[in-house]
Amino acid sequence: TPTIAASWALGLVCAFQAQYPQMSVEVIEIQPREKRIPEAADIALCYGRPDPDERRVETLMTPALFPVASQRLSAALPLGRTSLRAIAELPLLEDSQNSWQSWFKTMDIAPPVKPRVVRFFSTALCIDAARRGYGVALANPLEMADDLREGTLVRLTEKAVPEAQAYYLVA
Repeated sequence: TPTIAASWALGLVCAFQAQYPQMSVEVIEIQPREKRIPEAADIALCYGRPDPDERRVETLMTPALFPVASQRLSAALPLGRTSLRAIAELPLLEDSQNSWQSWFKTMDIAPPVKPRVVRFFSTALCIDAARRGYGVALANPLEMADDLREGTLVRLTEKAVPEAQAYYLVA
């Protein structure tokens, strides 16, 4: 996905190119759940299983999703462990891949009667809105590693659910 490319994979691609300067690297966008991977792609990282062709498809992982928020928003929550109910009452940010409704169901808590949800067409926008303090987003550790390490975003609970799709490597 574009978000994984801009976060987790970016460092790997640049480190690869630095180690093998004789090789030219081109990064192209493959939409989530894309079934047909361009033939020109030597290697592809895909969210959702692509259609098989003559290339090898390997399951990489199904990361967990967990709620994250900015330092400012998390500081407004009661001290101590953040309850799932407290998270549900905050503005909720979601993208086209991840749904708060499925998260609430998996956590076995009733969603708010009138949830305050802003839905974004891209994960990158959703995460940026969380960074700016506009609400709580669901994200995986691949997307959030830098933000969590730098303290830009805070994980609100240790409870997590698996993503709806796995990540695959096509080579």
